[in-house]
Amino acid sequence: MALPSYMSRRDGRYYMQVRLPQPMVSLSGLRLYRASLRTSDYLQARIRLAECLGWLHRMNDSVDYVDLFQKNVRQLRLYLADPIRISEDRLVARRNFEELLKNLTRRAKAQGCDPDMIEPEFRPLFELFVRQNVKAEALSRRVEGILQYERGRADMQMAISLGAVQASHIPVVPLSPETPVFPAHAADPLTISHNEALKPKPHDFDAGDRHLSKRADGPNIVVAPSRTSLSDVMADTRRSPSFQANDDEQLEDHRVGVEDESAPLKASLRFSEALAAYEEADIRKGGNADGRSIVKLIVQFIIDKMGDPLLAEFDEEATKTLDEMLPHIPDRRNIPREHTGSLAARYDYAQKHGWDNLKRLTEARLKNGYHNALSRFFGWLIEQELYRLPLPKFSATSDENLVSIERDAFSTEEVTKIFSLPLFTGCMSPERIWVKGDCLVQNHLYWAYVISFLTGVRAGELGQIELDDIEAEGGIYYLQLRGFDPKKGRVARKDVKRFKTQSSHRTIPLHPLLLDLGLLDRIDDLRSIGCPVLFPEWEPYPKPGGEMRWGQPLTKSFQYLRGKIGFERFDVTLYSSRHWFAELIDNSKIKDAARRKLMGHTGNNEIPSRYGRKQRLTNHDLTEFAKILSPEINLIAELLMPSKERADRGELRVLKPWLNSANWSVYYREKLGRK
Repeated sequence: MALPSYMSRRDGRYYMQVRLPQPMVSLSGLRLYRASLRTSDYLQARIRLAECLGWLHRMNDSVDYVDLFQKNVRQLRLYLADPIRISEDRLVARRNFEELLKNLTRRAKAQGCDPDMIEPEFRPLFELFVRQNVKAEALSRRVEGILQYERGRADMQMAISLGAVQASHIPVVPLSPETPVFPAHAADPLTISHNEALKPKPHDFDAGDRHLSKRADGPNIVVAPSRTSLSDVMADTRRSPSFQANDDEQLEDHRVGVEDESAPLKASLRFSEALAAYEEADIRKGGNADGRSIVKLIVQFIIDKMGDPLLAEFDEEATKTLDEMLPHIPDRRNIPREHTGSLAARYDYAQKHGWDNLKRLTEARLKNGYHNALSRFFGWLIEQELYRLPLPKFSATSDENLVSIERDAFSTEEVTKIFSLPLFTGCMSPERIWVKGDCLVQNHLYWAYVISFLTGVRAGELGQIELDDIEAEGGIYYLQLRGFDPKKGRVARKDVKRFKTQSSHRTIPLHPLLLDLGLLDRIDDLRSIGCPVLFPEWEPYPKPGGEMRWGQPLTKSFQYLRGKIGFERFDVTLYSSRHWFAELIDNSKIKDAARRKLMGHTGNNEIPSRYGRKQRLTNHDLTEFAKILSPEINLIAELLMPSKERADRGELRVLKPWLNSANWSVYYREKLGRK
């Protein structure tokens, strides 16, 4: 029989054998990856080969360790979602993946690329993966031993029925410490027929449901009835003295998949307890705070409206009830403040007072927010073996749910209105930046608006920028959006800057207009006073859990600016500056791959953009970006440069209150020790 590609045979056993591409050769040190499939059965080998090829082929297009370990983190998450009863074929693939990761980690460290710096989640996920493999292998061995024991017992019963073995040759098996066992009478061996041995009598059942035949003239002979379910087998085996205590604990740890699924969940948690455990676990692994807050919000709705039920009680009927309730939650508008503290309070207000002047949630909020959050929560419960029922499905909507509004880019007229305000052309003072005057105050809001239009960064990314995040190379300045600077070594998890997604870590070349407006002067001034951050006056908003919401200053200023200018379009928000920047790129000759890097988006193949300097654009795209001179860019330059030139000539007073630490935000004063 011809062997399929990627499979070889040696000494009767099959092996996976794949020739690696050149980039992967340099990363792994292997030209030919070879791993045992641990079987001599051809069909089974093909199944195991297919299990392994998925993660190996995904690695093959990696160009550096950053990309490689990001892919491996995603694969680890997939494997960690496996139930503990893992098939032997999948276990082989997992063991091979584990060994390959160990070798890749050693090689990466030897070349000065520590996986902990690339992906802080890699090591804890890998350690959890190894522990899961050990437990799964132990359970697999124990289950196989039990099955062999049962097959042997069935064979013995068959031998008795055929008369091949005398019943007197069957050893006495003590069932438990509570079960009396009488020694065999050596002088008077007992011979009983098969039918007599198997015939149950009322007094033949002990607490363990075993048959115990009693005769005055002979020993007790224990014969177990045939079993049809693995749960019965394991119940019998746990009562056997040969089943040691440590094995019993191990099987209790992995009872999922081997107990009767119809049995009620023992010691089921209530939703409030499960939510607390979920929050603790998500914080420990560095999960997204915004995503966690949505989970807390919607699970609290279950607790408030359904009486904090047990997880085991949340069945298909409860799922349907909740699914039908969610579309009838109103948004906050026109609801008294005292009734907006929770989703349940808003729901109750609408039920009691009717829907006059009230509106329901948008369909996107319902589906992308609450439905997805519930799926994440129940998925985690199932992964942790806390919820035994199938994953609940939530999909109900109402015709009354509002449609979402697509955000649009700013128009030329709207851009003109924004950059014609006194903050950009000359204001009264640092405290009165929206009133026309003879001062130029290029504070954090000034730069936030200009940078957001010319780089497309999100509001929540601006306040965390450090001076060292702006680097020059080859005459071009770059903004490095990254969790920490790897050149300075590792940092504590609490000091890693958080962004919306992994792909938000990116490198953006700065348009020359930013330099013409004096961004480098601000950097030099702040370095001279020992301030390491670009916007020390930026005050983030602390969330209840302690995490900072960084976009708050710019978001609040835009709400004021929106009313001052009189924007009437509902599809224009602060985020429209990103759409404006994206439209600017679309009208240039910059390639689509470069566009995704600049915007911090993933590609269609779901491979995240690479970390740090690896995100640099090609020379072609850098040239195209630097020479973008669209009518929109010319417009912003014509609005901003006159005030900068007037300030340089002394016609406007230049004020820099941020150089005095007394004017810094409370957050940065405390963080940098300038109280």
